[in-house]
Amino acid sequence: GMYADGLMPLIEGLKSHVSKDLKQIFYADDAASAGKLESIKGWWMSLQNDGPIYGYHPKPSKTWLIVKPEFYSVAMELFPDINVTQEGHRYLGSYIGSENGKAEFVKNEIKEWTKDVTGLTEIASSEPQLAYAGFVYGASKRWNFLARTTPGVSELLNRLEYRGGGVTVPIVPNSRKSGLGQGQLGQLGR
Repeated sequence: GMYADGLMPLIEGLKSHVSKDLKQIFYADDAASAGKLESIKGWWMSLQNDGPIYGYHPKPSKTWLIVKPEFYSVAMELFPDINVTQEGHRYLGSYIGSENGKAEFVKNEIKEWTKDVTGLTEIASSEPQLAYAGFVYGASKRWNFLARTTPGVSELLNRLEYRGGGVTVPIVPNSRKSGLGQGQLGQLGR
């Protein structure tokens, strides 16, 4: 709370130093803007100059500028100290960029989630409640977040449903008398 309150003068000051066609957002210690390249350049310069006064230190090496292909060469000239891409990049657990880049991003996320679910199935043999909690409060939250924040990923996430659907987790370990047997992890959180 205190850090966010301390950044409010910086955020307000940035609004007055840039053109009206620029949009800026702050989420905790992540700042972002969108607009014309010249406006973004002014915003970036102001952020680098004024940020340290408020304890905000932008790092060019961790900064990404996502541009359309037709603006790539101009962006490279205007922003020689930051990463420039025309493909796209991860942003706050989601993805901004081209369809090909988004498909590759989701493919990599599915690989990681599949590893997570496989790990949960191993845990479930001795700690089913822990595995359930890990799925409901961990893995499924990340899936839902990506689905809510990244447009057009439903078809890409079908691969996740297909892969995840084949993973089984013992609901009651070593219990044949209960009649519960094994259930699918994907159905536990529903």
